[in-house]
Amino acid sequence: MDLSSKNSKRGDGHLNGKDDVKRAKMDVDSKVDSISDFPEPVLHQILSLLHPKDAARTCILSKRWQQVCKSYQILDFDLRRCHKMKKKSLDEYKNMMSQLLKCRQEQSLNIFKFRLRFSVTNKLLPDAESWVSAVIERNVRELEIYAKSIRSIQFCLPVSVMSGSSITVLNLYGCILPTSKIKVDLPKLQKLSLKNMNIPLTFLVHLFSCCPLIDDLRLIECSGFKTLSISVSSKLKRLDVHKCEGLKTIVIETPKLQSFWYFYDKKKRCTLNLLACRDLKDLVLEYPRMNDELFHEIISEFPRLEKLVLSRCYGLKTIQVSGNKLKKLVIRRCRKLVEAQVDAPNLVSLEYHGQRMPLSFRTLSCLKEALLRFDPHAKAKIDWKAEDANRLQSFFCTSNLKGLKVMTWTKQEVHIFEDNLLVFDPSSKIRMPHSVILSACSQDLLAEALKSWPYQSKLLVYSLGNSEFPRVI
Repeated sequence: MDLSSKNSKRGDGHLNGKDDVKRAKMDVDSKVDSISDFPEPVLHQILSLLHPKDAARTCILSKRWQQVCKSYQILDFDLRRCHKMKKKSLDEYKNMMSQLLKCRQEQSLNIFKFRLRFSVTNKLLPDAESWVSAVIERNVRELEIYAKSIRSIQFCLPVSVMSGSSITVLNLYGCILPTSKIKVDLPKLQKLSLKNMNIPLTFLVHLFSCCPLIDDLRLIECSGFKTLSISVSSKLKRLDVHKCEGLKTIVIETPKLQSFWYFYDKKKRCTLNLLACRDLKDLVLEYPRMNDELFHEIISEFPRLEKLVLSRCYGLKTIQVSGNKLKKLVIRRCRKLVEAQVDAPNLVSLEYHGQRMPLSFRTLSCLKEALLRFDPHAKAKIDWKAEDANRLQSFFCTSNLKGLKVMTWTKQEVHIFEDNLLVFDPSSKIRMPHSVILSACSQDLLAEALKSWPYQSKLLVYSLGNSEFPRVI
């Protein structure tokens, strides 16, 4: 073979190599942005999983993503720092929001969810009202308005909000209802949350008759009414009432209620009538005026109760908790509680937070996790007696420790018992712990131990066989 033929073949091979590289590069480039080829509903689902700011940034990726953002049915605007923004920046932001709403109006696109969070100023009030009215016209389903008052200026809801025929979820914070005599017509409303608002009694009276599908109501830091009455015909399944100033009576007659959470941190009495709620499954009471008599009067009426939370019930001293369907029990900061007898054979989760060990159990064969905290505050004094130590020891004996690991800690040391038989060893030092945690997961125990650092100086692991903690650490 002559030299010329070799060079020609080498050259041909070289050229073919360049073509292969270009072809491979084109193939790679064509596969880099394959996500953009997905249908718009799929891309909208991807955007819904992102933070609103990250979702907005995708519009600069390509013309395809820009079009996807324009047709996206979820809008989230945050102007809570608008009173600190420069006029030019604020005007640009307002223009951008107006353009986005106008674009959807021109395309006749409905809006699935609209959230507006802003600080109420005179410069923003007209724009906020027009934005809310615009999304009502675009048949918005989920509407959330967070209006933080600045210099006693408040945001009054447009009248159209109370007649939004497409709204299914409505969350309002710091808003003013248009008028006490406004007609409410929300036939598809299912979830309503009102926070930091003055609510006329007439509004609550007509609420359920005008919103027949509502099943989730949350009243947080609201005022303006002394009585909350829910009729038998209501379909309400969840009711949260938190820090409602002036509320004196709660009467719930619907048998469909499944979750009730009452929270009030002041020592004011409120009459709770829940006798008709036979299907109640979740009950959370954070009520300083709760006493033994009131507790037993309430708790005895719920045979299907699965979750019970008692927090800051300072009047409780001696109680009995029983229920074949009770799976989770939480008792926190009931500082006068001396004895709590628990008869719940199917209890799975237990949490206690207090200075003493007042809990005694008949059986705990189904227990999977437990957290007991004693005196977490350094300045508090532990009133730890022999009776408390005996109850704690009885707790270990009653619990089904098979497959569970136990961790206790004191002021100086953290003890992890990887083999539960070691818990009953006299040298295990569990007579005056600050906390006791039961879990089947070593990672959970180690995470709780690290949270207590640097107050403890030693971490001790007890095991009869090969320990998995070196690997976990």
